[in-house]
Amino acid sequence: MEQTYIYKLAYDTLSEISDECGEEELVEGYLLKFEGWCSICFEEVLIMIEAEQLKRDMDIESREAEDEKMTACYNYAEEKSYLIIENEWKPELERRCYNFIDGGYDKGGLYGITWSLFKKSDY
Repeated sequence: MEQTYIYKLAYDTLSEISDECGEEELVEGYLLKFEGWCSICFEEVLIMIEAEQLKRDMDIESREAEDEKMTACYNYAEEKSYLIIENEWKPELERRCYNFIDGGYDKGGLYGITWSLFKKSDY
């Protein structure tokens, strides 16, 4: 099976994700695992950023403040994505006889999507 076809299937699936979590069996033993980030994932980050903004006498409702909060959320999601993949998904899927192919963070969905592509060992 051609790799570009597998990646097209994966990205087509990811383009439909907002804040869902799950797995999608693609073809011939390929599995896509994903987690869409939503605002509830960032409560602590937002509280911390708003506190810093208030210390700087920034209007926390301003466009500049909102942009700063959004950037912080995306950065947090991207940083945590690689930890989730490495510490949770890889071990989980290895126990299920899947090999890791690729994974990362994509800025689609609400606040981005953590994703990983795996292939079943016996294919």
